[in-house]
Amino acid sequence: MNTAVINWFGPSYSELNPLLQHLHTQGAKLYGEVETRFGSGVAGWIGRRMAHKLGAPTTAGKVPFL
Repeated sequence: MNTAVINWFGPSYSELNPLLQHLHTQGAKLYGEVETRFGSGVAGWIGRRMAHKLGAPTTAGKVPFL
């Protein structure tokens, strides 16, 4: 299977936890605590905007994800 997500991650996709691989290819629901990180400058701004639009945490660090 070759999806936009797999293409975006490139070779690093195989390094993702199998549960995250499943999430990105088959869909799933995340819950629990996650650690988020954002880049600096424009990359960080874009990352936070994308997170907001997707309903994901927009603060860096360990946060609840429901």
